[in-house]
Amino acid sequence: AQWKPADPVAVLVHGLGGNHRSGYMVRVAAKLKRQGVRVFRMDQRGCGTAEFLSRKTAHAGRSDDIADLLDWVTGCCPQSAVTLVGFSLGGNAVLKLAGESGSAAKWNLQSVIAVAPPIDLEYCAVNLSRPQRRFYDRRFLRQLCRQVRKRCQRMAAAEELPSGARPRTVFEFDDCYTSRVNGFQDAQDYYALSSAGPLLKSISIETKILVAEDDPVVPSEIFN
Repeated sequence: AQWKPADPVAVLVHGLGGNHRSGYMVRVAAKLKRQGVRVFRMDQRGCGTAEFLSRKTAHAGRSDDIADLLDWVTGCCPQSAVTLVGFSLGGNAVLKLAGESGSAAKWNLQSVIAVAPPIDLEYCAVNLSRPQRRFYDRRFLRQLCRQVRKRCQRMAAAEELPSGARPRTVFEFDDCYTSRVNGFQDAQDYYALSSAGPLLKSISIETKILVAEDDPVVPSEIFN
């Protein structure tokens, strides 16, 4: 496509276990492109084309990486209004960034959209561990453990799971791995410092949060 300098821009941030090639990322990008929107799809740390480029991993609070990407996008498209769109854990991260950054005028950030964001990470992790949600918990856990093994096979600097660790839930994985690799004390510390919920009141730009009442992973009651 031949983009004009002032064409609108959307930056898409994937969720847990995803990357820029995830089906929802590709589909949303295609729909936006047909509407004349220039789209950038982000690969978070350790994901997609960035899988073997960083020792630390993606997590729900990595708003700093998104800020760096917005710096780059603004340099490429200085006249464009930007919409930031995050899915699942990426949705929490974009809301966290919006809450931390106030107006975010330096990025020409016009609006933020978060789809099913787990804005209370501990509540969502505990919800996943309940018997009726264990299917989703096991699925996410398998993805995370597989990702760790693959990175360790390809990267000398990648950190393995602690010796003897056998996490049975996402909460236990975050407690023994995500938090430790990324400089948090434990899962509770990671969740407390990374949840976007407490920052929502600080957001001053147009923001939309899309949730489903029957979402089994992100309970709707956290938005009450």
